Amino acid sequence: MIGAGEKRFSPLVSESGVVTAVAPGTATITAVATNGTVGKEDDKTVSCTVAVNKADSAVKAAPAAKTLTSNGNAQELVTAGTADGGTMQYALGTDAATAPTTGYSASIPTGTEAGT
Repeated sequence: MIGAGEKRFSPLVSESGVVTAVAPGTATITAVATNGTVGKEDDKTVSCTVAVNKADSAVKAAPAAKTLTSNGNAQELVTAGTADGGTMQYALGTDAATAPTTGYSASIPTGTEAGT
């Protein structure tokens, strides 16, 4: 575990020492070179601070309303959408003109006996 500042993270470190961040955050990475002696007075230390920003997200494919036939069972109301750099979130609104302000979830909304 490395890091200091706004968020600590566990990076992936290759055998050759390449560090790959796995989450947004800020960390200070410190490397110490030793010459194998007992004392630390001749060790060399270097540090750098790295900031990893969250990638912008974008809708890759918008969800689309399904044409449903009433069968008495809960049915998904839309086909799934896809997103780059994030997770598609769904919520039911009160009408087609007003966007929901709460209730978002990664689950596709379902309805039983839903109107069109």
